[in-house]
Amino acid sequence: MIGDNQNGGIERFKKEQHGKKLNECAILGFVEDQEFVEWLSKINNWIIELSKSDGWDSDEQLINFTSYNQWADAFSRVKRQADFLNLYHFWININ
Repeated sequence: MIGDNQNGGIERFKKEQHGKKLNECAILGFVEDQEFVEWLSKINNWIIELSKSDGWDSDEQLINFTSYNQWADAFSRVKRQADFLNLYHFWININ
């Protein structure tokens, strides 16, 4: 999300450090602890908090979440300076 050095995964797409000039991209995450649904809640709560002051919008939350045995997927629509990015999220359980 928002990394210690402002380099979180979704943030890099939002700032066009990744996916510049693309309308669709994917991000892969490796989950070492906690359940997928817990991470979904954390990330969406971070986005809600960021939407209060940091140029994010609550509409950027992850939606269409589906959890399988060892992996999960979701979707978000990231608002960038001049356009939108459809971002597909894939998580793999490595625990």
